[in-house]
Amino acid sequence: MKASHTTMRSRMNLPESIPRHHAGERAGKRVLRVMCLLFLLIGNACDDETSSGDQNNTNNLNNTNNLNNTSAPIWHVVVLGSSTAEGIGPDYGWVDRLRDQLQWINTGHRVTNLAKGGYNSFRYMPTGTEVPDGEYVDPERNITKALELAPDLIILNNPSNDIWVAEFSLETLFSNYSTIIGLADQAGVPMLITTSQPTLYEQEQLELLAEIRDRTWQEFPHRTLDFWTGLALTNGSTDPRYSAGDDVHLNDDAHRIFCSRVMAEFPLSLEQPATGKVVHYYSEAGAAFLHYALDGGGWTEVPGVAMTLEGGGWYVLQIEDQGRLEFVFNDGSNNWDNNGGLNYTSLYHELWVQGGSITAIHP
Repeated sequence: MKASHTTMRSRMNLPESIPRHHAGERAGKRVLRVMCLLFLLIGNACDDETSSGDQNNTNNLNNTNNLNNTSAPIWHVVVLGSSTAEGIGPDYGWVDRLRDQLQWINTGHRVTNLAKGGYNSFRYMPTGTEVPDGEYVDPERNITKALELAPDLIILNNPSNDIWVAEFSLETLFSNYSTIIGLADQAGVPMLITTSQPTLYEQEQLELLAEIRDRTWQEFPHRTLDFWTGLALTNGSTDPRYSAGDDVHLNDDAHRIFCSRVMAEFPLSLEQPATGKVVHYYSEAGAAFLHYALDGGGWTEVPGVAMTLEGGGWYVLQIEDQGRLEFVFNDGSNNWDNNGGLNYTSLYHELWVQGGSITAIHP
C-alpha cells in the first residue's frame, strides 16, 4: 500500500545536505569504530553497529542499530519453493516478512530465498538425480545447494505445481519429498514443509491439492506448516479475501498469515523481540507529523501523530511496533515528505530521517 500523498519533499523546505555542525560528530564516530575494531582484534569486547549483510525490501539494507545479544545464537534459514515463496502475488511476501521478523529480533539472522516461480518437486531433488523426461533438477536452487549454504533450517514451500507434471501421482510427489527431507536429516539440518495451498483451479485439481494437504500432514506431522486452513472455501478454492487476483497466487493478507504460522512453529530458539521504535525527523517547517502504517493495520488518521520538537530542527516520536514500518511525514498543512512518492520503510529500532535519507545514527 502506498499513501496517496504526492507533494514533493521540497514543499517541506527540507535541506538537501547535512548541516556542517554535524561533521565533527560523524568524524568522532568513525574514530570510535576504528578503536572498536582494534579492541576486537586483540580479544576485547566493544559494542558497535552490526550489519546483516542481507538485502530485504525496505529502504534499510543493513539494520545496524537493532539491539543484539551477542551471546545469542545466529540462525541461517534457506527457503526452497516456487512462486509463493518467491513472492509473486503480494507486495510483501512471506519470506521477506520472515527475514524482517528474524532480523528485527537479531540482525545476525539470515534468510536465503532459493525459490523460483513455476518450480515443482523435481527441481529441488539432489544434484545428479535422474528425473522423468521433460523435468530437470536445478543445481542452484535444490536441496544440494541449500545444504551447501550451511543452513540451520530449511523450509520447503511447494504449493501446487506438481499436479501439472505429466503422469502425476501422489506416490511420486511424496517419494521426492522423502528424498529431499531425508538428505536434510542426514546432514542434521531441521526441515519444515508447507501444505499445499488453495487455488482457483477446476474442482478436479482442487481435490488433488486437498489430498496433498492431508498426506503431507499424515507423512510429516511434526514438520508440516499449515498454509491452507482459513484461506480456502469448503470446496478447496481460494477464499476471495486472500486471492491476489489470478487463479493461483495469494495476496498480502494471506502471506501475513503464512509468516505468522512459520514464526509460531519456528523450531530454533529466538530472543525476545523489542517492542518499540523511535523515529527522528529533521524539518524546518515549524511542525512535523508522522503518518504511518503498522504491518497488518491501516494508516493513522491524516495528518498522523504529532512529533515532539527535540531541538536543532529535529522532531521525535516513539511508537509501539515490531518489524517493518511504512511511513511519511507532513507539516500539518498538507505539505508532504513521502520519499518521492515511494513512502519510507524501515526495520531500524531507532532511525533518523533527513533530506530523504534514513540513517541508524544521528547524522
